[in-house]
Amino acid sequence: MASLLPSWMCRCANPDTTTGVESVEDPPQWPADKEKKQHLLYDRPVELHKPKPGVEIRVHECASNCKHLGVLRVDSTYQPPKGDVRHPDTFIYPSLHVVVKGLTYAMCINRTLTPEVEKNLIEAVKYMCTDKKVAGITGCCGLSLSFQSLIQKHSSVPVFMSSMMHLGAIRCAFGCPSGKKIAVMSGHLNSVKNMRQLIIDECAVDILDPASHFVHVDCRDIPGLDAAARGVAVDPLVVTVGMIAKACKVIREINGVQAIFLDHHDLPPYSDALRAATGLPVFDAVTNCDFFMSGHQCTAHWYTPEEKLYGPRSDEKKPNLYEGASLGVMRLDYNYPPAPGDIDHPASYKYPVHYKVVPGLTFGMCQANAMTDDVRRRWKESLDYLLNVKKVSGITGDCGFMMFFQDLARSHENVGKNPVFMSSLAHLPAVRCAVGPGKKIAIFTANASTLLPMADLIKQECWLSLDDERLMIVDCMDVAGFEAVALGLKVDVEKVKPGIVAKAVKIQRDNPDVAAILFECTELPPYAAAVRGATGLPVYDANTNCNFYIQGFADNPRFGVNKWQHEWDGHQERYTFGQELTSEERAALVT
Repeated sequence: MASLLPSWMCRCANPDTTTGVESVEDPPQWPADKEKKQHLLYDRPVELHKPKPGVEIRVHECASNCKHLGVLRVDSTYQPPKGDVRHPDTFIYPSLHVVVKGLTYAMCINRTLTPEVEKNLIEAVKYMCTDKKVAGITGCCGLSLSFQSLIQKHSSVPVFMSSMMHLGAIRCAFGCPSGKKIAVMSGHLNSVKNMRQLIIDECAVDILDPASHFVHVDCRDIPGLDAAARGVAVDPLVVTVGMIAKACKVIREINGVQAIFLDHHDLPPYSDALRAATGLPVFDAVTNCDFFMSGHQCTAHWYTPEEKLYGPRSDEKKPNLYEGASLGVMRLDYNYPPAPGDIDHPASYKYPVHYKVVPGLTFGMCQANAMTDDVRRRWKESLDYLLNVKKVSGITGDCGFMMFFQDLARSHENVGKNPVFMSSLAHLPAVRCAVGPGKKIAIFTANASTLLPMADLIKQECWLSLDDERLMIVDCMDVAGFEAVALGLKVDVEKVKPGIVAKAVKIQRDNPDVAAILFECTELPPYAAAVRGATGLPVYDANTNCNFYIQGFADNPRFGVNKWQHEWDGHQERYTFGQELTSEERAALVT
């Protein structure tokens, strides 16, 4: 069997003739401190385990007890480049790779398994969940979505076999019914079309519905892209040229393409090249995996010392490079000291964030979905500021009820390739798909009674009903101290934290079928780390929501084309409430 190790490790790999699996003698240390940090301090680069029956194991072990991603692999000798889901160095977290004996690409395309291969697949899933305790499971082929429900029956963790699970979140952010289009670049277009009903059932998206405004781009004629199917090494440069040419042709010929979606797991190595060539956000299998793994994310950066967080800032810019990806936050007319992790605290992000207060916009207006004409005008002016002055990549809000104004923001004339994601509920379809039938998502909200009036909007934006059997609404109003949110008062985080954690633990104890938690309220993220630690469940919130969309714009330094975008110096702008307002806007504040 050909080695699947990075080239600098290959000298250490020797075939084990008894198992057919390579073994490693004296694994080398990471070659440089910088690279070691990028790989989350793995204490051993690769450790190859003896296989359980029916599977072959390749795994990164991590010194810091990071959560692992499980990758189910087709039985192939294909040597993937970095960026491919099958390459262990693609991810910033450890990955466990399991080759399912007998599983072929043809089986994925035809959506059929032999009894023996089905047994091997189930054995692999159980090994991942029970023995290795992975945090999530994906596949090496987007068409393995066909086996998602089978895998979920035997998995105790979220399963996300295809990047297509995020089509709903992308459609919500770009507002396709308003005329914008998403180019779906596929290496198996006919097979994807044949999976139409499965994708509707699993992903809550009809990819062939003209009203969805998906533009299907067949990539099968790109030279070299069939390398995986042929089991030979791919030439990334040849494929990169073909991918860029194909994308640019689609953009020239079809008006309104605002984002690119790659449905095939062979395609992420070319995402950065597409971002650099088109200026559009690109979403792929890596952004898909990164989102689901972020449910277990480390939040140590929240507590960056102020002197490091805020400066000194570097204004040096190299010519002919794109601006780095950044976030724009529409703020309520409400001044409070945000806690680390709060959407209004700059330390919550690992990329630049810019704020704009909308004078006169109160929590009550958002909750009632009732803007005055004057506030509506200021809302549009605030969007102009973030998009034209700060040149942000995407737009969110600091109140979950701003979901009512999602379409108002999306339809603004200056919002083009910029996604709008006013609520973490935009990711509800993806999380629902990942947990699968028979399991539930606990949606934590500040006040359940005020969330219910959003039911029609959620159905329109997310294609989901709040009555869905997989959803459970959890009201946090009875948590001591959290009533301050509804009253528009400062929340005492340390006072509230024990109550939020206790509520999560009770929900898990009383409902063992709860497989994930989604924080709807933007003031809940400061408690995410504590809830993850107490329950072991993935927690998705306003921060993981923002990170997904901004990542679509960002250079991935681990693979593909690099140095096409200005590198962020890691220092946020020091912000005080309303500092960006004109004197006329300050006079209109109600805080």
